[in-house]
Amino acid sequence: MTKLQPTTNESLKSEREVLREQHLTQPPIDRILQKLSCMELPAAGIFDSWPNFARLIRLLDPCMGSGHFLVFALPLLVRLRMEEEKLSAQAAVVAVLKDNIHGLELDERCTQIAAFNVALTAWKLAGYQALPSLNMACSGLAPIAMEAEWMALAGNNFRARNGMARLHNLFKDAPVLGSLINPLAQGGKYLRGRVP
Repeated sequence: MTKLQPTTNESLKSEREVLREQHLTQPPIDRILQKLSCMELPAAGIFDSWPNFARLIRLLDPCMGSGHFLVFALPLLVRLRMEEEKLSAQAAVVAVLKDNIHGLELDERCTQIAAFNVALTAWKLAGYQALPSLNMACSGLAPIAMEAEWMALAGNNFRARNGMARLHNLFKDAPVLGSLINPLAQGGKYLRGRVP
């Protein structure tokens, strides 16, 4: 089990050098670290709306797959919160999971794997403990409501009712098709014309 030590600018610099091969995850994390730890400024400059404290960061991976980006970010955010808020590793892990890390995924199985990967990483960082509900969800589930319920949302508007029926028909296979669903395949005009 890896126990976390307080973070310093020197330890962050050395960690940044070691982690350079993380091509997909490192650049966004670098920007956060540069802003929060007063290292060199990013090329784009500083924006007033950027968070000044790690507890204010909201990290959303909208296509989290099996959670690699979130798993990579978890220890970095935990270290930042430990340093800034003087939290124990256990408290920082819970705080980051509750406040900072969010993920969406179309595939239900990938969502389960991502949740397991994030939980396993949290336990490696601070030992086994009860974790808060993870801010991770499968967004590729089929509509639970019946087609008639979707159509009722459109009221008496004939075109909108037909469009809602077409949308329901399109998304009823979301668990199987996932990201292969193409709303533009029929010109994206679901609120016009007749139901196919």
